[in-house]
Amino acid sequence: MSFSYIKQTAQRFHRSTASITRWLKRIEPAPCSSRRRKIDKEALIKDVEDYPDAYQRERAARFGVSPKAIWQALKRWGLTYKKNSASSQGRRRGTTAVPGKNR
Repeated sequence: MSFSYIKQTAQRFHRSTASITRWLKRIEPAPCSSRRRKIDKEALIKDVEDYPDAYQRERAARFGVSPKAIWQALKRWGLTYKKNSASSQGRRRGTTAVPGKNR
């Protein structure tokens, strides 16, 4: 590539010539690693079905992870918890939605 081509491209996209040069050096995307998840999807679904009223911190203790990891897994896999405002004796009561099972 000629420098004039890099300069024209940088001006067109309002980027520095250094950025364009770096991008050209790494055309191929970096290989992404498939990391092993600590939380098994099937085990989490079973836990949600067995303990629908459990707090995320309780699930986190059972799985040995942080409550944020439980929250992220529930969000990633589409598992939701819906509160029922008309619960008896001020205790929370809700329904748990597991995709494909409660429809």
